[in-house]
Amino acid sequence: MLDLKRTDGGAVQVDDHGRTSVEGVFAVGDLTPGHSQIPVAMGEGAKAGIAIHYDLREFPKSLAELDGESVDPASTPAVSGEIREAARRRGESEAPATDD
Repeated sequence: MLDLKRTDGGAVQVDDHGRTSVEGVFAVGDLTPGHSQIPVAMGEGAKAGIAIHYDLREFPKSLAELDGESVDPASTPAVSGEIREAARRRGESEAPATDD
């Protein structure tokens, strides 16, 4: 059992982002206090998803770290080659001019 903190009514206590009293465990929807409505649960789920993303990813990153990162095309399959090429061209055109 996770031994989550609960309200007097038995719901799982969470913060504004769905974090529970157990690190790494999030809860939303009917399990938590508040309105038991599908749109509310969807919004809570979206907020929790963003919080999970930030918890799993290191922020903030320095510019040096960001410059050294590359994105593997296989990890973004929904982005077409045409869009990738346009982004590459745009990046080249926005590069600062150098004095030779």
